[in-house]
Amino acid sequence: MMPFFSEMAFDRQSPQPMGTPITVTGISNLDGVEYRFLCYDEAGSETVLQDWSPDSTVEWTPNTAGVYVIKTQARVLQYSQYVESDILKFSIQ
Repeated sequence: MMPFFSEMAFDRQSPQPMGTPITVTGISNLDGVEYRFLCYDEAGSETVLQDWSPDSTVEWTPNTAGVYVIKTQARVLQYSQYVESDILKFSIQ
């Protein structure tokens, strides 16, 4: 298997006002990849925005102001191991 990597992109720049839909996209160099999107609030509570799925995008609509940490994980379907994208912070006003 060739080296595997994953990246993440947002359709909007931080900061954004509360209630604004934000599309998060996972990007990989391989086909047949599943993605998992996670969000952490300032208290460290984890929310699964999307569990393992071949869908490479998820829409996130935060309704509370704060700084959030967004993480994307990606794995090739036939393997249980995954790679993590960059962990990015996003501010909501």
